[in-house]
Amino acid sequence: MSKDEDFFMNFNQFNPTALMKRALELGEEWAEADAVASMLEDTKKTLLASITNEFLGQGRNKTTAETMALASKEYLDHIKQLGEARKDKNKTNVKYQTYKVWVGLIQTKEANQRAEMRMGGSTT
Repeated sequence: MSKDEDFFMNFNQFNPTALMKRALELGEEWAEADAVASMLEDTKKTLLASITNEFLGQGRNKTTAETMALASKEYLDHIKQLGEARKDKNKTNVKYQTYKVWVGLIQTKEANQRAEMRMGGSTT
């Protein structure tokens, strides 16, 4: 069972400190993944230009040099890393957003229980 599943399954009390701590952790994980994906995205054109220039230096024309750069192992590896980073970014964002929804549901449940107690009702 993952850390998140364990936390969701074993949550018995409304503990704002624990909820905020976990939200911060998940938010930081998302921010880190976002930074990695952004850095790879930001360097994509620079890498392509650098590889293209290498082929231009070998006497290739611009179109051929760019086509060869796009097909180069170095550029394809970068694109693969970018794809993985985007996937990681999206997965961490889903965890973070899901957790925020879950916290909202817990807060609503707690508020409903307090309202029921004020009205003299029982909680179920």
